[in-house]
Amino acid sequence: MKQRIKRIISYIMVFVMVLSSIQLTGIAKAKDVYASDDFVIKDGVLIKYYGTDKEVVIPEGVTSIGDFAFSGRSSLTSITIPKGITSIGSCAFSGCSSLTSITIPESVTSIVSDAFSYCSSLTVYGTSGSYVEEYCKNHDNLTFIAGEMPTHTPGDINGDDKVNLKDVTRLKQYLLGWRVKVVEQALDVNGDGKVNLKDVTRLKQHLLGWKVTIH
Repeated sequence: MKQRIKRIISYIMVFVMVLSSIQLTGIAKAKDVYASDDFVIKDGVLIKYYGTDKEVVIPEGVTSIGDFAFSGRSSLTSITIPKGITSIGSCAFSGCSSLTSITIPESVTSIVSDAFSYCSSLTVYGTSGSYVEEYCKNHDNLTFIAGEMPTHTPGDINGDDKVNLKDVTRLKQYLLGWRVKVVEQALDVNGDGKVNLKDVTRLKQHLLGWKVTIH
């Protein structure tokens, strides 16, 4: 009887050891993957974004944006890529139809040619003379601006988070001296340091689909 009890206890001990080994292995593997409600990151590669935010700042520690990471996220309007990221994969931002501005640091030295496919009107902010600037020159759907991304939405004169004919009207009212609410940072639409009818013209051109830069 005693031998039988000892045998059962030894079986239980072996089972517990095996189970612990499996759990530890699972934990070790999990350390390679960072997952939140919005991001899946493995070994420094941002594999997928599942969030719904309009404005996204990629977490520190990411070194590469993987293939199709943000593909099809039509709600995105702006993205900030932190320093330290070196590459952007195939179709990473493909189909982000509402994406209008992105900051890409000088550390990025490799971008696959179709990374921003089907992004119809995207302004890229970065460092003058960088690889990113040269990349933008070879892609008609990208406009490069040296410097940081503005804190306001370019062209959004009335502050309703949209850019449309209402903003043209509001800008005209402001120039006529009306006491109307405006986003002051957005008034200089063409970026020449002045606010005048040239800014009205530039905003109209943008709304007509001309390839012009607005600030």
